[in-house]
Formats: sequence, C-alpha cells, structure tokens
Amino acid sequence: MKSIHNKLKGSSIKEVNMHDISIYPNPANTQLSIDNGDIAMQELLLYDISGRLLKRVSVHANTTSLDVSDLQNGIYLIKITTPNATFVRKVQVVR
Repeated sequence: MKSIHNKLKGSSIKEVNMHDISIYPNPANTQLSIDNGDIAMQELLLYDISGRLLKRVSVHANTTSLDVSDLQNGIYLIKITTPNATFVRKVQVVR
C-alpha cells in the first residue's frame, strides 16, 4: 500500500482572541473606547440586555469611540465582528 502525504503551508489568517481587543472604561459614563490593536474589526453593534439593537458602527481605525451619553444606566452588550470571528462583550453604563 502506498501512502500519500500532503504538506500544507501555514495560513495567513491570524487567530483572533477577544483579549486582544480592549474596551474601556468599563463601567462607562459618556464614552466607550474600543482598541483593536492590529485586529481588523468590521463592525460594532450595541444591544440592550433584552437584545434590542441600539447602535451600529462601521469600524475603519484601530481605536473607535462609541458615544453612550444617551443611554440609561445599565448593562449592555457589544458585538464585535472581525473577518474571522464574532465576539460579544458586556459593558456597563453608570452616571
């Protein structure tokens, strides 16, 4: 029996880790900053705790600011979309 071995070259796709993305300050008062380092983010979605979409932001820079001054005190979810993954992070707004 003859065996065949294929050699695969490494992919150029970078593994994305949510720990590489910083969201601060948390809790936030009027503004949230999202720093993605060198991870290519495409979109940020902000949901209230019941799942209602409140804000949608296209991302074109390494640091994005999100105005939360119009939100009530509470817990919110930020959904971050990259070309290879989607993450959800909990944030809090406190005045």
